Amino acid sequence: MEVITSSFDNGKLLIYHCHMIVKPLSSALTDNVISVQ
Repeated sequence: MEVITSSFDNGKLLIYHCHMIVKPLSSALTDNVISVQ
């Protein structure tokens, strides 16, 4: 069970880091699109 929990936590960490990277990127992209239009 320990292996499953640790891999699950790793998955949550991965999703969290992806969120931290993707959110600023997507907001910057939308800002660029808005400024272009």
